[in-house]
Amino acid sequence: MIQVNSDTDKLPDPQAMQTLFELVWSLGSESRSFARTEILLHAMALFNQKGFQQASVQDVLNAAGISRRTFYKYFSNKSDVLVSIYDLALNIMQTRLDHELPSTEQVSELAAVLVKVYFDYPMSVGPVIGFMIEEAMRSDSPLNALRLAGEAKIVLSLQRELRRLQGQAPSVWTLKSLIWSLQLATLELFQTQRMLPEDVAMAMQGMQELAGVMLYEHR
Repeated sequence: MIQVNSDTDKLPDPQAMQTLFELVWSLGSESRSFARTEILLHAMALFNQKGFQQASVQDVLNAAGISRRTFYKYFSNKSDVLVSIYDLALNIMQTRLDHELPSTEQVSELAAVLVKVYFDYPMSVGPVIGFMIEEAMRSDSPLNALRLAGEAKIVLSLQRELRRLQGQAPSVWTLKSLIWSLQLATLELFQTQRMLPEDVAMAMQGMQELAGVMLYEHR
């Protein structure tokens, strides 16, 4: 989770900064602008500190030390920044799953990787991810289409790897139900502010057990 240092520049800690730069790099050259990355980095820290609704575009400008003209070169408004952060998180999650799932040798191992990837980035991005998860569940939100597209890609990845491991894969709806459960488990941690390492570990253990059951093809 992002830690904000009130004595300096309100930047996330180095690990969180590395996470965001990885997210940006994963999208391709047009997303690798240093200025755009700086805006996203400072906005992510600001949203975690003040909350998305309370933070203004001017707050983002002040935090990033940029002009209004520079901001609007890359983003239309504050919501556009949030969409970009969410899109980045989904992209890096998919990239990591595509990299790690093919190396698993049994379903239980695949379940462990899936759960770990699903928990790693929300915990790195910080509390604002909870707001984004809620927002993405609203049908009228611009995040909703990104969430549905991201789920579809993860379902395809799971189907491919489960067929490799056991010849068959559970139904699409079973896999989607597992993904929804992972999203809600993450949301629960943020909503109840139970984000101590032991709380996260218990949640991950529970979700890994659920995934292990749901991913086996019952004949």
